[in-house]
Amino acid sequence: RKQAAEDAADGIKRRDFLQLMAGSFAALAAGGCQFKKPSEKIVPALVAPEEAVPGQAVWYATTCAACPAACGALAKVLDGRPIKLEGNPEHPVSRGGLCARGQASLLDLYDSQRYASPRIASQPADWDAADLEVIRALERASQSGKAIRLLSSTWASPTARAELARLRARFPTLRQVVYDEPSLLASLEAHRLTHGRRALPTYHLEKAKAIVSFDADFLGTWGSPVQFTRDWAARRKPDAELNLMSWHAQFEARMSPTGANADLRVPLKPSERYGAIVALGRLIAQKTGWSGALPASGPTSVSRSILLQTADALVAERRRALVLCGADDVASQAAANWINQMLRAYEAVADLARPSLIAEGEIGGLASLLNEMSDGKVAVLIVRGCNPAQDHPRAGEFRKAAAKVGLLVSLAGRPDETAKLAHVVCPEHHPLESWADHDAHAGLISLSQPTLSPLRGTRDA
Repeated sequence: RKQAAEDAADGIKRRDFLQLMAGSFAALAAGGCQFKKPSEKIVPALVAPEEAVPGQAVWYATTCAACPAACGALAKVLDGRPIKLEGNPEHPVSRGGLCARGQASLLDLYDSQRYASPRIASQPADWDAADLEVIRALERASQSGKAIRLLSSTWASPTARAELARLRARFPTLRQVVYDEPSLLASLEAHRLTHGRRALPTYHLEKAKAIVSFDADFLGTWGSPVQFTRDWAARRKPDAELNLMSWHAQFEARMSPTGANADLRVPLKPSERYGAIVALGRLIAQKTGWSGALPASGPTSVSRSILLQTADALVAERRRALVLCGADDVASQAAANWINQMLRAYEAVADLARPSLIAEGEIGGLASLLNEMSDGKVAVLIVRGCNPAQDHPRAGEFRKAAAKVGLLVSLAGRPDETAKLAHVVCPEHHPLESWADHDAHAGLISLSQPTLSPLRGTRDA
């Protein structure tokens, strides 16, 4: 009676309240059924692979694609997921080493910003729609004779070159423009001028007893740093009997890992780099009896005593001495080539017969493309492996010219400044999700293999 009186005072019976709450929860559960996770079937392997042991890591041999150097790598995979990258000790270039950039490339695989599917006009789409959009644009461009351009970073892959050849056969107006940042194009052009071959030599630092570098951070970011570090370290052993200790001088504008490890480090303004190289070359010409032409001199504040010390060290190790130049300046690179020629470095230390393919760009290639884009001559532009809208000195011009391209296609795996300008984004796999081959070093082809199925709705480039 007391409870009934209380219920009457509240205007609702407790039993009725419980009934209403039960009905509410039932309705909520029924409504939530449409959002339940799809059912998944787990089918155990009839015969499990011998190496597939839960909790036990499996290592896959692959190739690092974080930069054009294409070092050999080992991917540590735990329960179907790559968790670590290391150098491959059996790879003849990296020999067990892997730079910080290669180590960090694993994080890109799990980046939450990666594209989950193609995008058309900044909206998610499927591959059928993206294919249709791109193929129609390519066919219209081919029929009208308008330009089709592929803008990419160095892509040293036999398979990629074969596929591009097939694409050019189908669309004759297609041309590839190679753009790298940072670039080694000045060295390529300098060797074309001095040796008649547009190539980057393979440098054997393990054979060099004296190395002089002008702004070439070969232990940090220049060229193939993992390979160069191994080769350089092989000659840095203070063993008098085996004579393995080399001498290294670094002329540079800012402190670098290479400069920090040099026997002699000389601060040098970029505006005085050419003058210092020529002044050093003139001293070497006197000591070696060079009878050829001398390049024009330039300003330099480097003391004559330092230049004499450097010249003496290089001349004393002729055929085992090398001058490297990291300047984006053809004149400075040509002057360095001249010194190497006097030192006979091309006989043993710098191999032009088997060049490196880590830099295949063309001088003025992107400038010519910008002119074509600005004039509205490019019907289709496909961008792969580079971001000129952000890292090119004329990035602002590129962004303006992109608006005049008929169809801009980006193969970027995640948003960047160039992909945001694209009409169609066709995201490519992460290197750990796809097969590939690489021939960045003459006489050597290395393979990449997938370490897991693609995590997103991407494709191989």
